[in-house]
Amino acid sequence: MLDGPGTYRAIRRFGVEQKGSIRPVDNCTENGLNLVTGSRDKVTLIRPDSPARVCACYAREQMEWQDELVRRGSWAAERGTAVRGVPDQYVHGNDDVKKAFRRIPNAAVGLMVVAVLNPRSLRAEFFVLPSFVFGSISAVMSWNRVPAAYTHFARRLLAVPSTAYVDDFQVGGPVYDQASSQASQSIMLDIIGLGFDESKHEGGVSKSVNLGVESDFGMVNSASPVVLLGVTDERKRKLAVVVEEILCGGTISHAHALRLYGKARWTVCPVFGKIGLGVLHRLPSVTRTESVGGDTLLGDDLRTLLRMLPMLRPVSFPLFPRRDAPLLVWTDASEDATLLGEIGVFIWCPARRQAFAAGSRAPPCILAWLRSRQLKNKYITQWELFAVLVAFLTFPVLFQFRLVHHFVDNKGALGGLIKGYSDKPDSARIINMVHTQAVRYSCYPWFGFVYSEDNMADGPSRGDFSDVEKFQALVCPLVWPDLQALAGWST
Repeated sequence: MLDGPGTYRAIRRFGVEQKGSIRPVDNCTENGLNLVTGSRDKVTLIRPDSPARVCACYAREQMEWQDELVRRGSWAAERGTAVRGVPDQYVHGNDDVKKAFRRIPNAAVGLMVVAVLNPRSLRAEFFVLPSFVFGSISAVMSWNRVPAAYTHFARRLLAVPSTAYVDDFQVGGPVYDQASSQASQSIMLDIIGLGFDESKHEGGVSKSVNLGVESDFGMVNSASPVVLLGVTDERKRKLAVVVEEILCGGTISHAHALRLYGKARWTVCPVFGKIGLGVLHRLPSVTRTESVGGDTLLGDDLRTLLRMLPMLRPVSFPLFPRRDAPLLVWTDASEDATLLGEIGVFIWCPARRQAFAAGSRAPPCILAWLRSRQLKNKYITQWELFAVLVAFLTFPVLFQFRLVHHFVDNKGALGGLIKGYSDKPDSARIINMVHTQAVRYSCYPWFGFVYSEDNMADGPSRGDFSDVEKFQALVCPLVWPDLQALAGWST
């Protein structure tokens, strides 16, 4: 098995302290093994709001069945303890596979051999482990076929709404059904031979943490059913410590960048989609030790992440489609021969049945800041992004907890807002500030394109309010970002 040159690949093993024990890790990146045995495939994993989505499916099916019973005229006789129009109480449980990578054998018995130095004989002794190599990309790809198969069996054979994230299996359901569903899945996996770690079993609870996101099902059994999703304070605190240490050190390595990305990607955007993901975009592309100083895009991203963390608060995940009309926002910008911009904002608030408008020329100091970031022949894209930012700053109360449909007529600005990042240092800074405001006010923005002739903010961006006066719009003074705060964003 080890005879002759070229018949094995040496992998350095090291230990990682985790929850009071030492976990062995095989470094397959160090010797280039991951580079040559990788795959173009990507691991598909569940989202942190998956428990809430399963709950929503239950609630919608229940309401459809109630409506069918009412149609048949048999609701009064068969409703039991159910309340018309109110979903059943919902709970969620978790199970964990004990030492998952060591429980699945490989066809090649000699695939994994561990060499240990005997301190008495001072000779190496070899142990065969017919299991996955912990630290190999190919092992992760192979293992994820296992939970994919087991959750498929649970759904098709047992009608259990099972989901899995690596070696964690989740089962949710109504309070009267969840326990039997979770037990059925556990028995099935025991028969197959995998089995769960009994010490990590979590039965049906109304508050459950998955990927650092806490799902609170306490308001499901109500007239306004929602699941509250929020990042745990412990996770935010730990992430803040990691980011602060990197910023204090002034540099970030490839390994630290990947580790930070893994810890942060579920923290900043449990339900915001692209909002928040932009600040993490550059982390996976760090291939060597890079600076996170004040003038770097990576440094700006990390400081933005640090500002976002204390703003993250639980958000409502509705079990049924929201019926409230979205806040409609149009923003626009113009630029004169001196490159100074003028901003216009028009908002229709259906909740108040009131239109709002604002517009003014940019302070010259804002143009000076743009020039200090990057010299250009024109800054129209940056002024369009500033228009989006000042809309938040001028009308913060209107954005709070609202669905927002925000229209702009500049495709460059639109692309950056949708992606959440930009390779231009000035645009990247403004986009980060826009997304910080979206997180601050827990709103749900959707950015779309509108042609200039249809843009309601086109007039205010040129000092013309004649059109918005037809809507009896309340004209307010425009609020620009404080220059000291803008210039000090990187300090």
